[in-house]
Amino acid sequence: MFKNKNRLQELAEIKKDTDAKINEERMSKRTYMHMLDRMNKDFIATKIKGNEYEKNLVNKKAVIEIEE
Repeated sequence: MFKNKNRLQELAEIKKDTDAKINEERMSKRTYMHMLDRMNKDFIATKIKGNEYEKNLVNKKAVIEIEE
């Protein structure tokens, strides 16, 4: 009986540790997902800005060609 109680107590501690690790990993996952989402938004914003610069470059090249 004593052996079973000890084993049950050990298993309860292991479960507690496992639950803590699972919660920690969930928090890490949320953090990483937030970072990934932010990086995707930054990437899209950078692509849009790059397209604007590209359009400006084309327009300025056209103006230079006309002036030459």
